[in-house]
Amino acid sequence: MAERTLSQRRCSMTTGNEGHTTIGRDAAGARRARRLIIAAVALAVIGNIVTFAVTWSRQTPKRFATLAPGVLYRSAQPTAAQVGFLAEEYGIRTIVIARSGDSERLAAERRAAARAKVAVVQIPIESRGALEPGAIETFFSIVDDPERRPVLVHCAAGRHRTGILCALYRVRRQGWPAERARAEMLSFGFDVDDHQAVLNQFDELTRPTTD
Repeated sequence: MAERTLSQRRCSMTTGNEGHTTIGRDAAGARRARRLIIAAVALAVIGNIVTFAVTWSRQTPKRFATLAPGVLYRSAQPTAAQVGFLAEEYGIRTIVIARSGDSERLAAERRAAARAKVAVVQIPIESRGALEPGAIETFFSIVDDPERRPVLVHCAAGRHRTGILCALYRVRRQGWPAERARAEMLSFGFDVDDHQAVLNQFDELTRPTTD
């Protein structure tokens, strides 16, 4: 009788252990499934972010940045397709070309701007040299006109001529300290060695006046 009871207990314990093992396997499987689902969702999110970043970078010109939403934007030379995108996405109404001369790229930009009903104003500014006072005044007269906003300003690379105009805008219209505006100008790849005259002009124009 005692032997049968002991045997029954062993059978009961074995059955119980098998039940716990099955439950444990089910729980482990559920955890693995959850991890796989989480990993799949994370990969999908990352993929969407990467796709958006690549698409956005192709639709916007190099060094595109916002100085004041709805007022002023900056970039390097845009393609014709990028002009259309900027007009639609940012509502650009005026493009300021801060460079001299002409080229097929500029001609294509003008045609694209005309299709998008965007005005184009070219301010002939030579590379590497200091800007004429009239060029700076023309730039501000355009940006200050609500009827012409939003404005996109660009030169060729969007670093030097665009850089000083935007740095002056930061100081004169947004109240930035000159040091902060200067640092931002340099952060866009400003070549100090080849464009020292531009940098000197900015320092001169933003130097505090003494009474």
